[in-house]
Amino acid sequence: MDLTALELDATVELMNHGVGRAADSLSKMVRDEVLITVPNIEFVEFPEFEKRIQQINTQELMLISQSYAGEFDGVGLWILANESANQLVSRVISNTSIDPKTEGLVEDLLEELGNIVLNACIGQVAEMIESPMQCQVPNLKSADASSLIDSVKKEIDQFSQNQSILM
Repeated sequence: MDLTALELDATVELMNHGVGRAADSLSKMVRDEVLITVPNIEFVEFPEFEKRIQQINTQELMLISQSYAGEFDGVGLWILANESANQLVSRVISNTSIDPKTEGLVEDLLEELGNIVLNACIGQVAEMIESPMQCQVPNLKSADASSLIDSVKKEIDQFSQNQSILM
């Protein structure tokens, strides 16, 4: 997908606002300031996305995906290294009385965090185009890079064979 410099700047700004909303929500959860950098955004075709995921130097990745529908349909993806996901969960529960060994806690919390981050970004787009979006419940998958790529492919294949991916 080819964008002009102005269109790319507008997309970065739109996602920056969404990420800012997510940081604000996460700050309230952890009762401390959460800083998220300005997103570096690119539109890439699936083979380039696949190549970049394969280059991530970690055994296990976490994929949180969330489908949305409205004026346009799509899927939001949040991919984290397993270690980063666990650090995030630890940070969120550190100021609570929640037992970190509670069964299913990590998965449930990551799905909720994904819901916050992805909804903030998708919601920002919906506001900008003044059109409501309906978001599905997020799905969490823990997998190696190859399995994660297969999962992403299944997610985006439902929309189009020629899908660009916003990274």
